Amino acid sequence: MVAVVVALALAASGSNAAKLELRGQVQPPYPGILANLSAQQFPFDATVTCDKTGRFRFTKLAPGAYTLSVFVRGEGLVRKSVQLDAAKADSKGVVWLDVAFKVPDGDTSVVQYAKRTGTVPFWALQIAPKARREYRDARRALSEQRIEDTIRHLKKAVEMSPEFAAAWQLLGQIAFQSDRLAEAEMCFRRVLAQDPDALESIVNLGAVLLNRNRCAEALPYSERAVRELPTDAATNSQLGKNYLCLGDAVRALQYFSAAKQIDPGHYSKPQLALAMIYMSMGADLLARAELDEALARFPDDGLAIDLKKKLAERTRQFP
Repeated sequence: MVAVVVALALAASGSNAAKLELRGQVQPPYPGILANLSAQQFPFDATVTCDKTGRFRFTKLAPGAYTLSVFVRGEGLVRKSVQLDAAKADSKGVVWLDVAFKVPDGDTSVVQYAKRTGTVPFWALQIAPKARREYRDARRALSEQRIEDTIRHLKKAVEMSPEFAAAWQLLGQIAFQSDRLAEAEMCFRRVLAQDPDALESIVNLGAVLLNRNRCAEALPYSERAVRELPTDAATNSQLGKNYLCLGDAVRALQYFSAAKQIDPGHYSKPQLALAMIYMSMGADLLARAELDEALARFPDDGLAIDLKKKLAERTRQFP
């Protein structure tokens, strides 16, 4: 599963907060559907197999922003942003979500990168069985939010098999979400040294470089991410951020607008970026519309509230 990270605001994992559940159903119920849930602001990643009716369930979840990815072998992947909080849960702490999966036919919600040839790279055949066991143990620990155990298992895996790209990818993901950017960059580069086409690491390396303010260096990775995942909100938002960092507001508008169209509730909040760009251009009516939409979806967002106050002050001064 691709766990794409666009902008990292380090947050507590919510270990002291009330735990929630996410339940839902995929329609239509293809056989062997995999559902992956990854947190965006703290290390958490878990995968379950849907039952024959397409139902899935994730338990003991901390409140926060997540990405739900539903994968059907040979067809593709559909991704949705999910905000888990007590206000969205029922009396038992359950948040319900239905996912419509369609074979791509003009449906921009489906990501078509998942069809592969099935060829196994030579390096993958060299991974020691003990390293694979450590990796499985790491995945289990991560799904239970035992982060120190996860890292310990992953480090053992790459010590046994330094070419273990999947283990390096997960180490990089955890380092990125823990704001250890230099370490994350090293891990993603280790993956790409083994597999130059590893999409997760292409996307995440671009995001790391952006967060390290190395915008020109990040651009080829962000551009390739959108070429590979053109209908994914996260990659479009990342490329918008990259162009904005390089001072190209016109291109940034294009990709933030695409991200909003694909997933209006995406955790990257493209409406806020659009509002800031419109304000810089003096297009106050367009900026106000974006802020109104952002606050309708994220009513407690401090940046949206501050921007709306600034916009109101400016329009009073310059009617």
